[in-house]
Amino acid sequence: MENMKEAVEKEIAEVEGEVKKVAQELSAEEKLIFRELETTYLKAQLDLNKAAEILKDSQKKYTEELDAAFKRHVINPAEHMWDAVKLMFVKR
Repeated sequence: MENMKEAVEKEIAEVEGEVKKVAQELSAEEKLIFRELETTYLKAQLDLNKAAEILKDSQKKYTEELDAAFKRHVINPAEHMWDAVKLMFVKR
């Protein structure tokens, strides 16, 4: 059992040494490529979050304006609906 433990510990030490060696073998150019890719990814993620926020705000404003139009023109939403193509209220 003790021999097995020593063998496993020796193998772990070898693997750790190989991992450190691989990490050290990355060139400055490779590291730069990874940083640039990560930066591009993060910028895209920020853009997506901003677009989602704009979409949410626009949808909220559209709904509020439509509700106000129903009230302003005294139109019952149960009987009429908004046709976004014709830009007018139509009977259901």
